[in-house]
Amino acid sequence: MAGQCEPWSDENTYGYHCWGYAEGQVRATALCKDGSLVFGQWRSMKSGEWSYAYCVSGGGLASGQPGW
Repeated sequence: MAGQCEPWSDENTYGYHCWGYAEGQVRATALCKDGSLVFGQWRSMKSGEWSYAYCVSGGGLASGQPGW
């Protein structure tokens, strides 16, 4: 079985998680509306733990993507 990843977001937060990989780490990376970049904590790509990046003080979430 191959690993899988999934994003999640709302108006202030970008989240990302992966599961089923043998190794590797991923973290959420968010671009806030004020132009700042914020980063979530590194998480194992086999564990399924979520990484969240918060733009509450950055005017809200403009976009997000995973960081490898």
